[in-house]
Amino acid sequence: KESPKFSIFLACNLSYGEAILKDVPQFGTLAPCRVYTYEKPNGTVGVGYINIPFLLQTYSKHLKEDKANIFRKADQDIKSAIKEARGE
Repeated sequence: KESPKFSIFLACNLSYGEAILKDVPQFGTLAPCRVYTYEKPNGTVGVGYINIPFLLQTYSKHLKEDKANIFRKADQDIKSAIKEARGE
């Protein structure tokens, strides 16, 4: 059986990372953000990245609101970049 075709891209906004890691250095395991592409069984390409809303829900007690807003902004930025790459 052939292995699935994946590509992983590291996406980083240093100002976002610096602001988060100052308060919660454990989030360094998530940096830089990874965006991945994969070939679906029908031959089309799928795109994914870490579920930022889930992270916020799970770790909200460790984040001040300004830091949570940085995650929200990163989520918007990644979604916008993916749409742009798709030509939308």
